[in-house]
Amino acid sequence: MANLVRALALTATLCAWAATHAQVSSSDKWWTYLAEYEGVPGSTRVDMEQKSTAPLPMLPNVVIAGVEYETKLSSGLPDQEELDRLNALADQLIKSILATGPSLHVGTFTHKRQQEHYVYVHS
Repeated sequence: MANLVRALALTATLCAWAATHAQVSSSDKWWTYLAEYEGVPGSTRVDMEQKSTAPLPMLPNVVIAGVEYETKLSSGLPDQEELDRLNALADQLIKSILATGPSLHVGTFTHKRQQEHYVYVHS
C-alpha cells in the first residue's frame, strides 16, 4: 500500500495550480482506469489536464481524505448504489477542502473498501 500511495502522490504531483487563481476548477481530462493492486482491483481517477505545469510551487502540501464503504462485491469495489453514495460524499468533501483556500483536487483512488481523494493545498 505504501508503494501505491507513493505512486499516486507522484502522479498527483504532475498536477499544477495556476498562480493567479485561488482554486483551479476541474478539467474535462479526467482519466479513470482499473488495475490490480496487492492482488485485488482498484480504481484510479486522475486529472491529466494538470500535468503540463508541474510541480506545484504554490501548493506544497497534499491532503488525503476519504471514507470506507460497504460493498457486496467480492472485488472490494463499490456496487452502483454505493458508488452513487460515494460520489455524493466526494462532492461534499472536496468542496469543503477547496473552500479552505488555494487548492486543487488531482485524483481519487478506490481500493479495498476505501476511497481516498488527493487535494493539493497551500497550508
